[in-house]
Amino acid sequence: MNIEEIKKSLVAGEDKEVSISGIGPIRRGPTGPTGPTGPTGPTGPTGPTGPTGATGATGATGATGATGATGATGGIESFAYVASNELQTVDDAPEPGEQGGAVSFNLALVQGTAISFAPPSTEVLINEPGYYHISWEVFPVAGNTAFALFFDPTGAPLPFLVEGSNYGSGSGNQPYQGQVIALFTSSGVLTLNRIDDMGAVVLQNDVGGGGPEVISASMVVQRLAPFLLG
Repeated sequence: MNIEEIKKSLVAGEDKEVSISGIGPIRRGPTGPTGPTGPTGPTGPTGPTGPTGATGATGATGATGATGATGATGGIESFAYVASNELQTVDDAPEPGEQGGAVSFNLALVQGTAISFAPPSTEVLINEPGYYHISWEVFPVAGNTAFALFFDPTGAPLPFLVEGSNYGSGSGNQPYQGQVIALFTSSGVLTLNRIDDMGAVVLQNDVGGGGPEVISASMVVQRLAPFLLG
């Protein structure tokens, strides 16, 4: 074989002997071992994000939490009813709107610790701060009169008129009443007083003509439950 034929035979991978003039026969040897693996090439770009999977099933409901503390009970915490079944004279005020004579009470029913009363007296003791609902009634003889509540806080120099508690009448000889909700921020003394300067007035305890005895004046004091303070 000439040189070109030998090249073609080697390229074709023919496993046979070849002879070269002047050299003798030549046989193709076995394939050598695989060379070592080359270095890893660079990481390719990240592929596009796949579609979102389906929503999984809802998990089981968790355990119920502990029950909270019970809130304060609403309504009336303490109360006092004071009244008078006696005929009494109440002095007028030195000037309109100022504190005049106080109404006296000789009957009482008290419940709770927020209010105290020891008959006979003009003074209802407020022992605890808070919101109070107070209503009062008087039965004056004919004439013009006006009354209001006054509160004398413990340690304060002077009592003050409880705002919204002042009521009056231009006819008299019949009962009339007043009411208010007040916030007392300390203990103190509560009284019902004249605030007109029309002269002394009589609170009557009968309806005349031999009629039955009636209440000449009364007052209801109620301390509202603490939750209303919030």
